[in-house]
Order: sequence, then C-alpha cells, then structure tokens
Amino acid sequence: MRKRECLWVGLLTLVLALTATGSVFAQQTPTPERARNFQLGVDIGFAGGTIDGTAFAVGISGDYTIAPHVSIGPLLQIGVTDNLSQIGVSAQAKYSLDIPDVPELKPQFQAGIGFIHADLDVGPTSSGDTSWLIPFGLGVEYRAVKNLYFDTTLLFNFTDLNVSVPGGNKSDNFYVTWFVGLRFLL
Repeated sequence: MRKRECLWVGLLTLVLALTATGSVFAQQTPTPERARNFQLGVDIGFAGGTIDGTAFAVGISGDYTIAPHVSIGPLLQIGVTDNLSQIGVSAQAKYSLDIPDVPELKPQFQAGIGFIHADLDVGPTSSGDTSWLIPFGLGVEYRAVKNLYFDTTLLFNFTDLNVSVPGGNKSDNFYVTWFVGLRFLL
C-alpha cells in the first residue's frame, strides 16, 4: 500500500473508532481533578522502522484538557541508535474514554501534525533531512494515585524523510513507536 493510502486508511480508522466509542461514553464526565488541568508525560520505548532500524525512544508530552474527554498539547519524540538521532515535534489532540466499571482505566486515541528531523552518520559522512510528521495512535492510562498515571502508547508515524548516504539514499515514510511511562497531573 502506498504512503497516501496508508494515511487515509489510518485516519478513517481513527475517525470511525472515535465516533463509535464516543457515543457509548458521551454521558460520562471526566474525573473532576482532570478538568482544566495540565498533564505532563514522560515515556521511554522503541521506534521500529526508522532509517537505521529500531531506535531507543523517549517521549515527552503535555496535555491540557479543553473539554470533557478532549485534550491538546505538544509531543516530543526522540529516537537514537548508534548512527541515527532524530527528533520529532508535533501538536496532538487526544480523546480519552471513561469506563464506568473501571474508572482508573482510560483508553485514548490521539492524532497530530508536526515536523521531524533526522541525522544519520554513516562512515566518514553525515547527512540529515527534515520533513513533516503525522503521528496517530492509541493508548491506555491507569490511575495509580490521585495525580499519577501509568501509561502505554502505540504511535503510527507517517513522514517523508530522505537521507543521502554513500551508495544511495535511505528513506522513511512510516515508523511505529511504542512508549511506556508516567503521566503527572499538575
């Protein structure tokens, strides 16, 4: 499947999932302490399918609740290998669900748009590229104590990186990031 087709299929899937689950939980209200608060997230994980294979990844995010179940904020994704360093910055919108029987558990869907820059060192040369970045994905938060949540997130990242290396170019149109971390309600 081509890059554009993958993007449209992914966005359609996200919209359908939000529509289907949103109507089920529409009557729910968020826990009072999450309304109009800022949440800081710190995650570690792996980015698979980058220009240099699987990379160690760090994610830092901020979410500000603007409506019940909806938050917006920045997402910083950093990926490194022996030869690669890449950094992606995006503005994300996140939709969180309430589960009536398990109020501590919050499934989430998110999507965003931003930019990514990658530097690849191969032998005596170094090359880099900057491109657009469209991350979307899903995750789950679990409330451990009043202002602390454990979370896991799976992001599907679409981009158009093209780095020149000796013997040809390396391009990256899609990679997957999996994060595990903490969210702090401030």
